[in-house]
Amino acid sequence: MRVFTNGCFDVMHLGHVELLKYCKSLGRVIVGVNSDESVRRLKGPGRPINNEVARVEMLQSLRFVDEVHIFDEDTPHNLIRSLMPDVIVKGGDYRPEDVVGGDLAQVLIFDLRVGYSTTNVIKQMSILEQEFRVEPSGIVEASIHPKGWGHEEWLINNTNYCGKILNFDKGKKCSFHYHKLKTETFYVESGEVLINYSWGDDLELAEKRALESGQVFHVPQGLRHQIFALNAAKIFEFSTMHLESDSYRIVKGD
Repeated sequence: MRVFTNGCFDVMHLGHVELLKYCKSLGRVIVGVNSDESVRRLKGPGRPINNEVARVEMLQSLRFVDEVHIFDEDTPHNLIRSLMPDVIVKGGDYRPEDVVGGDLAQVLIFDLRVGYSTTNVIKQMSILEQEFRVEPSGIVEASIHPKGWGHEEWLINNTNYCGKILNFDKGKKCSFHYHKLKTETFYVESGEVLINYSWGDDLELAEKRALESGQVFHVPQGLRHQIFALNAAKIFEFSTMHLESDSYRIVKGD
């Protein structure tokens, strides 16, 4: 069965993941994503937070998603007509008769978990920025932070982005943890590491992926992850703003 859903997917959160997981339980999942211009028309000049390339990459990294298509119109009706799915799934308080594409496929409504939305995430970030008094110019530059697994070199951390260099010693590992607000991408500059990752808290059930020099791994919000250094490794971390209060450690590292 071909299952279609759509949205801006601007800042990924648990509500998105639950919706996509439900879609996957029905069949092959096809996601329509609003283009940057479409998001701006719908949400205003301050959006999207993440551009369409980043949003597509985040969705493609999820095992619940099979296809991703960008559409530039205000609604996905033309895209749905071209894809001809069997089912359209929408989250929230939509009525089936109000869902775009209901004339082309069966419509199912998925009850989203209360409290999870991109708007709420943005509000939480604004509150945290005020709480920690983060200056737009950056709160950390070129500082060294020793870790049990090696050390971090902090290059910049501000309200727009964070940049670090992670230096892992051979055989060492960081904690198995996740972030509710932060998204990050790891680029292995040198060495070899093993990434343990899962949407659940059981490290024993986590999937594994080996990364060598030149390879990249993206971590969306909520994805549990741990880096284990098979050899001494240098990793560039690119992410949204880092807040220590947003690091939720499940299994301790070195």
